[in-house]
Amino acid sequence: MAYGILSAIAHTAGAALGGWLGGPLGLLVGAALGLLPGMIFGRAIASTRVYRPDVKGFLLFVVDHTWSLPNTVVGAIYLGPHLAAGHSLDEATSRHSCRLN
Repeated sequence: MAYGILSAIAHTAGAALGGWLGGPLGLLVGAALGLLPGMIFGRAIASTRVYRPDVKGFLLFVVDHTWSLPNTVVGAIYLGPHLAAGHSLDEATSRHSCRLN
């Protein structure tokens, strides 16, 4: 659950970028654009327990949400429409694999 919440927060980092580029309006737009995919992705990684609840799992989570954040954001944006279209996550394959399937 904690990884899901942290993931949603990381995805709203677009708010900081938006604020830097566009002032208060950019801050709101960046937050709105980051929050929706962040919440969907955060819920998905929390429900499938993608990351192990140990130091290695935490470090892999940090890598995915810092150095690999552009890839993670693209995956989060890609996930939303697929879940809306009725596709589902493979929980058994995703569990502790550091990726959603």
